[in-house]
Amino acid sequence: MNDRHRLYLWHVTQNRKSKEIAKIEGVSPRAVDKILLQAKDILGAADRFEAARMFSLHASGVEGFYPGTILPSPPELWPLPSPLPTAEGRMNWQNWRHLTVWTAIIAIAAPLTVGTAALLLFVLSLLIGANPQ
Repeated sequence: MNDRHRLYLWHVTQNRKSKEIAKIEGVSPRAVDKILLQAKDILGAADRFEAARMFSLHASGVEGFYPGTILPSPPELWPLPSPLPTAEGRMNWQNWRHLTVWTAIIAIAAPLTVGTAALLLFVLSLLIGANPQ
């Protein structure tokens, strides 16, 4: 993490938007977004605000380790995290691998469910004596 990352994260802790940071620092808002995205990735944060919070905790002495020295471990593929918010975790931490697996599960399960329901309705109609035509 370089000085520019630290400076832009400090601006985020001051609740400044990218356009405000760009105007103060004399760069484009897109450049600010790019640097903040890099800082977020270096720290392993979910967004720029969490990265700024992690940086400010370190700067204030609450966190003992420098947040840019320990790289986050990649998320495990299995067990799949729930795609819906739960009581334990209200945020969705899906990555592209999780989304791919969930898409495959839904793509297989949905037609099977619809087919089973149609077969059940057909069998029930035969049992009650309806003429299926």
